Amino acid sequence: MSTTKPSVAVLISGILAILGSAFAILGIAFTLVTLYLIPLPATAPVTPSFVKSIATLSMLIFLGIAVFGVFTGVGVIRLKNWARISILIFSGLTVFLGGAILFFLVATPLPVNPTGPQLNPGALKAIVLLVYGIPVLIGIWWLVLFNLRGSKAQFAATPSETSPGISSVPSCPLPVQIIAVFYLFSLLSVIVIPLLHLPIPAVIFGHALYGLAGKALFVLTGLVFVIGAIGLLKLKKWSYPLVLGIQGFWLFSGVVTIFSPTYPRLMQEMLSQMHFPEDTPFPYSMRQLRFFSSFGLLFAVLVIGILVYYRRRFMEAASARELLPPV
Repeated sequence: MSTTKPSVAVLISGILAILGSAFAILGIAFTLVTLYLIPLPATAPVTPSFVKSIATLSMLIFLGIAVFGVFTGVGVIRLKNWARISILIFSGLTVFLGGAILFFLVATPLPVNPTGPQLNPGALKAIVLLVYGIPVLIGIWWLVLFNLRGSKAQFAATPSETSPGISSVPSCPLPVQIIAVFYLFSLLSVIVIPLLHLPIPAVIFGHALYGLAGKALFVLTGLVFVIGAIGLLKLKKWSYPLVLGIQGFWLFSGVVTIFSPTYPRLMQEMLSQMHFPEDTPFPYSMRQLRFFSSFGLLFAVLVIGILVYYRRRFMEAASARELLPPV
C-alpha cells in the first residue's frame, strides 16, 4: 500500500472542504428550522405561498451538496482520485455560478422600498462581495492546485481501478464533466416540479404554458438533459449533439422571447400569477426585467461555447473508449 501523504496545500484544501461543508449544513439546518418552526410576526409582509416550497427545495438541494462536500474533503485528505475530480467539478461550478451572481448583484441597482428602511448600497454590496467572493477565490485556487502535475502525482500514487500494465481509461474533458454534473441536477426538476404548485410557467418562443402542459415541458426537458449528461460522462458520441441541440433550442427560444413585442404582457401575466400582495409594488421595471432575462442567457451561450470548443477532445476520448475491450 502506498505511504504517500498529502502535501500541505492538499491537506488544507481537504480541511477547508470539510469545514465549509459542515458550516453550510449548520446554516441550512438553521434556515429550515426558522422557516418551519419559528412563526413570523404579525406585522411581517405576506409572501406568496409558493415561495416557501421553492426555499425548502433549494435548501434540500444545497444540503445534499454539502453532505457530499464532507465526503469529498475526507477523500481529498486520503488522496482518492475520485475526490480530486469531484473537487475540480464543484470548483468549476462555484467559480462560474458565484462569479455570475457577483456580477449580477454588483451590476444591478438595488430595488427601492418606499415604505421601509433604506439600505446602504455600498455596505450591502460589500457583504455580497465577501459572501460570494471568498468561495470564488477558493474555487479558483483549487482549480489551479488540483490541476498541477505535482498534485496529480499524489493522487495517482494511491491504488486505483487501473491495474499495472493497463493503459489508463479515456476520460471526459473536465469542463464537459462540470457541465454534465450541472445537468444531472435537472433530475430534481423531473421529480419535484410535478409535486409543487408553482405559478411559474414554461415559456417557449414567447408563449407561456401553465398547468399540466408547462409541467410536462419542464419534466421532458429535464429528462433530456439528464440522459445527455449521463451520455457525456460515459463518453457516448450521441450525447454531444443531443446536449448541444437541446441547449441551442432553449437559447433560441429565450432570445425570441426576450425580443418579442409580447414580452411586457408576458411578464405582467407571470407577475399576476405569483399573487404578490396588492400593497407591495414590484421593485423592478420592465427594462430591468428584460436585462435580467438577457443575462440569464449568458449561461447557455457559455455552455454551448465550451461544448463546441471541447468537441474534438470529447470525440477522440469517445473513440478511444470504443476501442477498449468490454469489461
